[in-house]
Amino acid sequence: MAKLRRVTSPAPAVLTAPAKHCFKLSAQIQQQFVGEIPGGYRIDLYYSESDAINVDVSSGLTDDVKKHLQGAVVQSGNDWVSVNDEGVVDFDSRITLKLGPGPKDDIKAPPSRVASQDDPEASRLIAGRIRGRATLRQCRDENGNRLFEKKAPTDVFRAWVGGLENGSYLPLVLAVTFDVPRWGFDEEQTEVYRQCRDLGASLFLATGKARFRQAPYGAVDSIDLDLFEIEPSASLWHAPKHVALASSSAASGLQPT
Repeated sequence: MAKLRRVTSPAPAVLTAPAKHCFKLSAQIQQQFVGEIPGGYRIDLYYSESDAINVDVSSGLTDDVKKHLQGAVVQSGNDWVSVNDEGVVDFDSRITLKLGPGPKDDIKAPPSRVASQDDPEASRLIAGRIRGRATLRQCRDENGNRLFEKKAPTDVFRAWVGGLENGSYLPLVLAVTFDVPRWGFDEEQTEVYRQCRDLGASLFLATGKARFRQAPYGAVDSIDLDLFEIEPSASLWHAPKHVALASSSAASGLQPT
């Protein structure tokens, strides 16, 4: 039977993964106040349709993915946001991207079909999920200075309820994934989705800002995100056995011997 010995401060497993910048995503936001929930408030953020994607040509995305992302727009989007009375903000967004048409030479559909991009059978749509958490204590003014350097969490929350100043922003770090359909309405659409398959197999880390306009409940005016693709390295899957054991046992303070 394995014996247990108490460890006071196990060495943490420091795992790193390289990331490469892929593209920027920007959207104008319409905010709707939903109401009070236990311990805070619920608001909804609606993403306005706009030219949203700016692809980094030096990114590691395949040429096919770059081609279809360039010129993509946010077709629709909704963010369920909860803000608790300590100023912790939870984001849970779902967006739909309409992929760009790509170079004309790659479009094989008849001209009448290509021109009717509002037709769901002519559009190439992919779904995105954006999730994460932030704290209002990190809010900055338009010059990057902290708004709430020494305020208590309850004071920060009350300031957000009253409305933050124009141009102020909340720094964001969010996780982003995309769902790419397997099949389209025809062979052309199916081929576009096949070319974008790697997009649906990737995990992205997004850093950016949610900008506010002066209005109650911290009205969000726009969101700008830089998306980095996370590339798991071999070290993630081959951590030394004793490190893995120390990490999994840290909560209890006990470690097998």
